[in-house]
Amino acid sequence: MPRGAAEAAHLLRARQYAERMAPHEAFSHLTAAAIWDVPLPPGVLRDAPVHVCVEGPRRLPRCAGVRGHELVAGRARFVVDPLTGLRVTDPATTWATRGAILRSERDLVAAGDAVVRTWRMPRPLATLDDLAITIERGRRVGIRSLRAALPRLRTRAASRPESHLRLALLDAGLPEPLLNQPVVVDDRVVATPDLVYSEARVAIEYEGEHHLLDAEQWAYDIELTNPARRFQAFTQRGELKTWRELAGAVGFIQETCPDCRNVMIAVGTWTFNRTE
Repeated sequence: MPRGAAEAAHLLRARQYAERMAPHEAFSHLTAAAIWDVPLPPGVLRDAPVHVCVEGPRRLPRCAGVRGHELVAGRARFVVDPLTGLRVTDPATTWATRGAILRSERDLVAAGDAVVRTWRMPRPLATLDDLAITIERGRRVGIRSLRAALPRLRTRAASRPESHLRLALLDAGLPEPLLNQPVVVDDRVVATPDLVYSEARVAIEYEGEHHLLDAEQWAYDIELTNPARRFQAFTQRGELKTWRELAGAVGFIQETCPDCRNVMIAVGTWTFNRTE
């Protein structure tokens, strides 16, 4: 996943501190999440101190721009991240420390989804069993939140926004959708939507900003795989215009009739009408 400016700046500060890090210290909490590329709420890392932990009764690090944490001996595991070479709490411990930081259960679940993700990953950062064992190692700040979030984690979630969307649907009383489930037509996978209600024949896609700004990604996301289906729009004079992609139909309407009040777009037997 591409790093944002705040994440990149935070990791730079972590690397700078690593040059003077004591052998018994490790990056933890928000900094560990950034190292493992576990999603955080927007803005959390902006100007945030570098988080460093020690196992008690070791002395906490004390210097500008660093926040020290004391972890109870035996409850944390320190490892070296293979990508950055930084010493850090392992993914299970990293998620467990989030219970003391994140106030939103959805943010905690989204972070856990990223840790246990198996979809399109060679292996998860940690398993559900790893998380369950870790959070139960003695008393822990935020244990109630962690216990509530754990059963809601899913291994096929692909992003923080998708996790939030899934939880919003569930909290609204809808059944749980399938995640990134291939749609097969004539023995061929034609799409892999983010969320799927198979029986209702409903697929839901979360389109982030990069989908909108990247023309190729946008075209790929909305392209119809069945050549028999087309996007259609009627002009004011009753002429029928047809496009292979929805972007073409919408672009035509925006360019040729920006003040139009009556819009109809048809896809096969489905028709969208907007009349003012």
